[in-house]
Amino acid sequence: MTAFSVTSCDSQVSIFAVADVMEKNGWTMERQMDSLHFSILPSHTPERAQQLLSALREAVTTVKANPALSRTGSAGLYGMVAKIQTGGRQRLHPGILNELYTL
Repeated sequence: MTAFSVTSCDSQVSIFAVADVMEKNGWTMERQMDSLHFSILPSHTPERAQQLLSALREAVTTVKANPALSRTGSAGLYGMVAKIQTGGRQRLHPGILNELYTL
């Protein structure tokens, strides 16, 4: 297995909005503080890798064309949490997760 992460170096492209677009297109995204994490397994084919790259390009294009996406969906939540000082983030996460996953 190979693992890697990507982030955005373009202030107009929220990496979390990219993740939201990718998920709407059927991909599963793993968000971390300011990046997306990926795992590549031996069972993944070169064609699948090309599909991933194409989907990422399309998602970035969509986010650039629709800046409001950076303030909706999980992009808004993750973007807000990423800006909180470390101590606050440690206190905030359990509360958010409890609210999100309370039945």
